[in-house]
Amino acid sequence: MWGRSCGAVVALFALLLVGCGNDPESVGKPDAEPVLVETLGVALEVVRDSYEAVGTIRPRTSAKLASQVMATIESIAVEPGDAVEAGQQLAALDDRDLRAEYDRARADYERFRSLLEKSAVTQAELDVVESRFRVARAALSYSEIRAPFAGVVVQKLCDAGDMAVPGKVLFEIEAANAFRVEALIPERFGRFALVGTPTEVSVDASGERCNGSIGEVVPGAQAETRSILVKIDAACDGPLQSGGFARARLPVGERSIISVPLAALRRTGQLEYVYVVYDGQAAMRLVKPGPARGDRVEVLAGLESGDRVIVHAARELADGQPVEERAPGGSG
Repeated sequence: MWGRSCGAVVALFALLLVGCGNDPESVGKPDAEPVLVETLGVALEVVRDSYEAVGTIRPRTSAKLASQVMATIESIAVEPGDAVEAGQQLAALDDRDLRAEYDRARADYERFRSLLEKSAVTQAELDVVESRFRVARAALSYSEIRAPFAGVVVQKLCDAGDMAVPGKVLFEIEAANAFRVEALIPERFGRFALVGTPTEVSVDASGERCNGSIGEVVPGAQAETRSILVKIDAACDGPLQSGGFARARLPVGERSIISVPLAALRRTGQLEYVYVVYDGQAAMRLVKPGPARGDRVEVLAGLESGDRVIVHAARELADGQPVEERAPGGSG
C-alpha cells in the first residue's frame, strides 16, 4: 500500500482533516506561489545492526573458602564488605590438637633422622615418619583461613565458636574492580559472539555507558532457552556491584537502509508521512518509520533511493504545492 497514487493519499488525508474540524474545501488546494524548501537526497546507507542483551554483573574472580580441617573457629577478623589483601587472615581455628600432632611428628622425624645416621633405622622407615611430619605441618597451616587474593568479603557464613568442617563454606570473597557482564543471546546470533568482539555496556544503577569486549563464550546453547551465554569484560569508570543489572549491545551484522532527518517526518493522527519534490511540486508520501538513529529515523517503506525529501519549508505545505528547492544550509 506504501507505493499507491497520491490521489488516494490526499483523499485519506482530507477525511482525517475533516474529522479534526478542518474545512474540507481548503484541503488539496495549494497556493500558486512557490514555497522555498530545503531538500535532502535519499540514498541507501549501510548500518550495523545490534542486539541488546540483558545481563548480570559478576566478578571475574571469586572464591568460596572452607576449612581443610575440622576444628573450632576461635576468632574472626573480617566482616562482609571489608577489603582484604592477598594472604590476609580471615579467621583462626583452635590449633591445639593440630599443634600437638605437629610437635609429635616433628620430634619423631628428628629422632629417626638421627637414627638413620647411626644405621639404626632404614631409609624406608624414615620416609614414613617424614611423610607423617609433612601432613602434620600442612594441617597446622590450615588452622588459619586466609584470603587467596585481594578483594572484598561479600559473605561471612560463620561465627566464633562454630565448628569448621571440611567442605563447609565459611567466607566468600570477590576480586575488586574486575567484573564481567554475563548475558544470554539467541543462538541465531552465536556466529557474531566471538572472543574480542567489542560491545557497549550500560549500567542501570549508575547510568554509565562503557566500552567492553567479549571475554568468554560458553560453548553450546542452553536447551531450555536456546540461548548462548557470553561473558563481557566491562571497562567502566564507576563502581560496579556484583549481582547488578546491566545491558550489553552486541553487533550482529550489517544491512542497507533508507533514513531521513527526524525533522522531515510529519504526523497527523495515525498517518506518518513526508513530502518529496516531484516535478517542482511537493508530493506527500505515506511512510512506515522504523527505529530512530540519533537525529534520523529509518524508513522501512514509502521511499526509494534518489527521492528528494523536504526537510524544512518556509511555510505550511500541501500536496501539489509548487516549491523552490535549496540544499540544507544553502542560500535562498
